[in-house]
Amino acid sequence: MAKVSLDWYWNRFSVDDDLKTIMQRTTENIARGGYKPESLARSVYVIRLAGPFLISYPKGPSPVIYIGKGQFRNRISAHRTWIRDFFDHLKHAQFEIRYCIPRVKNNLGIEKEVEAYLIHRFIERYGMLPINNKVLSNTNVDHQFIPANSLDKAISIGSGNKPHWEVCPLRSNPWFKKYSKNIAKQNSPIHP
Repeated sequence: MAKVSLDWYWNRFSVDDDLKTIMQRTTENIARGGYKPESLARSVYVIRLAGPFLISYPKGPSPVIYIGKGQFRNRISAHRTWIRDFFDHLKHAQFEIRYCIPRVKNNLGIEKEVEAYLIHRFIERYGMLPINNKVLSNTNVDHQFIPANSLDKAISIGSGNKPHWEVCPLRSNPWFKKYSKNIAKQNSPIHP
């Protein structure tokens, strides 16, 4: 069993922030932790709502929209299209990206394993895949995450945050199809 230290960084962004702004703030943040920008090539990240909104999931609300891994700059650049679309339905909401740079000796694929663990933990806690995830990755590797609550820190509301709304897309919303597919994958009833 490998011990995996997960130090989460985060930045809050407006949907209008360009990729240059996102990357500048992200690399400044990880530099304080001793990481170089190229470290983001093997990162794990969580795209979340920030502010007063949460997504209504079968087992409870969460700000998480998507969990991913890999080439941070390229992935965030590709995600900006659906992020903009998503936020067109929640005017004036902001988003947050939480990210970590997991490293384990002799394991160059640790970010894939952390992503899989994080998605499984999300399903266990909230009852379905995050609204914009499509694939459930499998992992048979057992790791000890340090600190012990590091996975929950990435997917939970967070201490000090006091959201005012729990929302889910209705049938008239284009996001309803993704939401209902992810609920169906978990064999849970759809919210009315």
